[in-house]
Amino acid sequence: YESCLTKFKRREQWDWMIWFTSSAIGAGIVSEGILRMRIRALVESNRYRQVIETFHLFERNGIAPNKAVYDDVVMSNLLAADLAGAEFYLAEKAEKGFTTSVRTCLSLLDGMRTFGGNKSMEEKILTGESGKWLRGRDSVVVLNRIMSVRGDRRDITDAYDILHYYNLELLP
Repeated sequence: YESCLTKFKRREQWDWMIWFTSSAIGAGIVSEGILRMRIRALVESNRYRQVIETFHLFERNGIAPNKAVYDDVVMSNLLAADLAGAEFYLAEKAEKGFTTSVRTCLSLLDGMRTFGGNKSMEEKILTGESGKWLRGRDSVVVLNRIMSVRGDRRDITDAYDILHYYNLELLP
């Protein structure tokens, strides 16, 4: 099953992946790989409620979701306009010992951009555990997104306040 799903994924045949994983699950064939690839196909097909439903299959089948699956379920909750759900799964992810990734930060910021921003969450991204990587190579993407979120809500002063996080020494 998983080798067929990998071929569908390479070809970005999301509907086939969804159909194939539904058939497998219906036949009682459930594995971490099948559920993970189902979630990926559902995310790519913008079927966010089904992502959340599929996430529960991990627990029901005694399978531990990985960091990427948590990122997908957090993002799906945000895109399904369920901020409380996103916060719940983000807290659960932290309890399981998964660190905040660039992908998680970008998902949260995309959600904030849609729903008007959340300065306290932005500050957590800048100063919390995730702040450790703010001088890394991916930091510019996150910092730019924070500036965009703050600019979208016309909070220009706060947007300027994060300029000191940029490593401007690299510029000519």
